[in-house]
Amino acid sequence: MTYIETITNYFQEYGWKTILAENGSLVARFLAENSNVEFNLLAQVSEHWVGLTVFPYLPPFTLERRSEFTQHICHRNLEIKFARLAQTDKDETVLCLDLPTSCLTKDLFHLALDVMVYYADTLYPDLVRFYTT
Repeated sequence: MTYIETITNYFQEYGWKTILAENGSLVARFLAENSNVEFNLLAQVSEHWVGLTVFPYLPPFTLERRSEFTQHICHRNLEIKFARLAQTDKDETVLCLDLPTSCLTKDLFHLALDVMVYYADTLYPDLVRFYTT
């Protein structure tokens, strides 16, 4: 069984449907319970890593606020466990988590999904407030 097939099965056992994107990523959608926002979660699978990314999490900031927001993300990353906030080369904010394939299990993958859902939901209101003020 390939890593893509394994990850697809893990998503199904978690109760999520996925589609295979043209770039080879798996895409799932989930509704964050408290913030009531639907997010895309991408799973990029390689020989050594499974990268999970909530994308897009936030759109790019204005140039005037970019430095301030980047500093805010760095401070939030100190509080986050097992995942991280990052910015793409187009200045979009994403939530990421990487798992090594060498020790990947269904339980670890499901824990990673729990972590992504938790942080996507709990960080979103604060980041949107920061974004809109």
